[in-house]
Amino acid sequence: MMTVFGAGLVTALALVWLSVTGSAQETGNTVPVCVGADRVLRFVENEKNCKAGEQRFLLAAVTAESKSEDPERKKPSSKKTDQSSEQASSNKDGDATKVTAPFEVVDGQGKTIMRVQEPTSDSSRGMYIYNDQGRIAAHVGVLITSGGGRVIARNSGGDVSRYVQMAYPAEGPQFAMKGDNDKLLLLINQQGSVWYNKNEVPAVSLGAGESGSKGIFKVADENGTAVVEAGSLQGGRGIVRVWPSRGQTPLQIPQFLLGSKQ
Repeated sequence: MMTVFGAGLVTALALVWLSVTGSAQETGNTVPVCVGADRVLRFVENEKNCKAGEQRFLLAAVTAESKSEDPERKKPSSKKTDQSSEQASSNKDGDATKVTAPFEVVDGQGKTIMRVQEPTSDSSRGMYIYNDQGRIAAHVGVLITSGGGRVIARNSGGDVSRYVQMAYPAEGPQFAMKGDNDKLLLLINQQGSVWYNKNEVPAVSLGAGESGSKGIFKVADENGTAVVEAGSLQGGRGIVRVWPSRGQTPLQIPQFLLGSKQ
């Protein structure tokens, strides 16, 4: 008699547990075993050798002829899913850790969750995330012109004119927000940040300017004309200018507030 724990049953053959209820017949390919409450499996020469309280099973080896496809196995819900699966599984170098683009990931209803693709005439290289309405909600990819990276999040309607974007074009990193009617709301780049009014006219700006060395703050009216400016002068003095001056002179000389010299 031999005693074997469940972990020792992993062999080169696929083993099937067949519960015997009286109708099953023992064959030459089966081995009687007994299993007690301690979950220990015992090989026995005869099924009558099982002790009281133990269950009797027949351990059978599955032959190559007995293997078959499950007729009830569900097929992919759409032709698109089949094609994507075939493309994803075709690896030129045989590396099981690689998946060849383009391919898609779909949900249980066959709706696309994610698509990975190479660049086309109207879309860039990268990964596209879809909402349950089939619209692109987010994109992680490559800028077509410069090759830099970008991350875009769109509104629920998938509108290309309403988004939040982080990108790294040739001129440097930037962050942008667009709202209704394809109008900029906010733009941040190496020079600083600009907030726009509803007509996409700069309203407030803050940053280091083109020089990148001194802080600059500006407030504009509805037409984009500066009415308040603040910054720094040589020698470390601060300056605030308010437009226009009292009296409305032709030169529009502003009022100044200067820091004292050290």
